Amino acid sequence: AGLSSAVASDGVTWIETPLEPGEVHDGPLLLQDIDWQSDTSSLSVSWMDFYSFFGPERYEICAGTQPLLCDIAAFENVTNLADGSPLTRAVPHPTQLQVYNHTLRGLALQHGQTYYVTVTLVDTVGRRTAAASNGVGLDAT
Repeated sequence: AGLSSAVASDGVTWIETPLEPGEVHDGPLLLQDIDWQSDTSSLSVSWMDFYSFFGPERYEICAGTQPLLCDIAAFENVTNLADGSPLTRAVPHPTQLQVYNHTLRGLALQHGQTYYVTVTLVDTVGRRTAAASNGVGLDAT
């Protein structure tokens, strides 16, 4: 009967923290980059050092014939580690950085072509940063 209340705040402070793209390595072994491969149907990649204060929501992985181009394999979402555990927030300390890997399968790769894998971090507030591998050549002979 005529009751009311009011609530106020002193505002919100938004601190813009930079996103940091990390290292991307071609090949099936963690952080061991390869220059050539003979497999014509898949590309493997590992990555580390991507950073967002807000933590990763997911990584998006694609492949192309140029760095940061996705003309060979469209983005695949990576939301869990290889063992099925969820992604964890990155911590900017060298002994606590996460290393991730993923394999794009079902590709039709051509002999003599160089392929680049792009990794995009999408953080929990929707910001994005990307980095590409230095490329892997295909030698199917």
